[in-house]
Amino acid sequence: ATSAFSQKDADAKALLDRTYAAFKSASGISANYSMTAVKGGKNMGGARGSIKLKGTKFVLKSPGSTIWFNGKTQWNFIYKNEEVNVTNPTTTELQNINPYFILSLYQKGFNYDMGASKNGGQEVVLTSQNTKSAISKISIVITSNNTPRAITITRRDGSRTSLNISNYKVGGNFSDSMFTFNKKQYPKVEVVDLR
Repeated sequence: ATSAFSQKDADAKALLDRTYAAFKSASGISANYSMTAVKGGKNMGGARGSIKLKGTKFVLKSPGSTIWFNGKTQWNFIYKNEEVNVTNPTTTELQNINPYFILSLYQKGFNYDMGASKNGGQEVVLTSQNTKSAISKISIVITSNNTPRAITITRRDGSRTSLNISNYKVGGNFSDSMFTFNKKQYPKVEVVDLR
């Protein structure tokens, strides 16, 4: 128990607690993001988009798709296919889609330490306690007003996904219907239920 506690930096925990509390208490959050992925030392491409969040709900827009998640059901509208796939995503799938989902991960299964000061914020490094977990390490850069500015997820296979966050705004008064796909707005789109 002593060694486990020593691997969890108290200052890092306090910063993560403040950031997660600010995220949870916000009535609605909107932000823009840019993402890059690296695998085997090669750049696998990237994407830009925007996200709106309210609790566990989110709507994520990128150049190729829009994803709605109402806390249970997810609708993924892939523009080029004119198709919406309906699923009930797993926790792992949500980690890969919603960058803010990882803000709660530190509470279980991770050790954490303060990292370097960078990009106008303080880095916190989370290291997985489970050697079989797909994710080995998460780096979160947090600003002085307890908002995440950059997130990097490193996986056991060596691949890495990096997100830079901009235009972070809180206080959006979002209705719950915003996070559910509305078929009436897209009458010609095929809906494929994969649940």
